[in-house]
Amino acid sequence: MSNRDVMAQPLLPSYVMAAAPPATTYPPLPGRWVGDTACPSPSVTPIAYALRGAPVLVRSPQHTGVDAGRFRPVGNDAGLPPNQREEGARSARFEFEVPGGPGPRGAPGSASADVAADGSSTLVTRGALNLSAR
Repeated sequence: MSNRDVMAQPLLPSYVMAAAPPATTYPPLPGRWVGDTACPSPSVTPIAYALRGAPVLVRSPQHTGVDAGRFRPVGNDAGLPPNQREEGARSARFEFEVPGGPGPRGAPGSASADVAADGSSTLVTRGALNLSAR
């Protein structure tokens, strides 16, 4: 491929997979390639959410996260998390407003899941933040 051919390609290629039920491994999933001319994509609109209100003490059970799969999946059966329905039930899920900045201690985590009409839940992404290291 020549430099001209490379420069004619989209700046941000992305593969959009078809919906699939939760599984710990997947065969190749159908989908399609799309391309954007800029990064970030002009079709993405950032939305900022602010937490406000009285502080709320949150305690999740210590076994929250046992169905989270490996931190770095490597393609075997234990790599990806199973259906996240039970994990979501153990997790603290809430909406509230918090005044001021983040607290000095704690490790809030968040996860995004795709919940199907039948209630099954597929993990999309997750993250955690060590507040004492900020």
